[in-house]
Amino acid sequence: HFFRVVDLADRHHAPTSLVLDCRSGASTAEEAAALALAEGDSVHRAERIRALAGEPVILERILLPAARFP
Repeated sequence: HFFRVVDLADRHHAPTSLVLDCRSGASTAEEAAALALAEGDSVHRAERIRALAGEPVILERILLPAARFP
């Protein structure tokens, strides 16, 4: 319900998702800097493909601080 796409004909589409990977682990220096964490703090990583009408359109990589999302 949060993510909808409107095409050129003003039709609304809800994307489907295919989760490719989902894991938790220690943050890298780059990840920690992006999230204002200390390097090595725990994070959750997810990668998924978002598709519209069966066609893949977005490769989404999500990084969340584990302390805020236990």
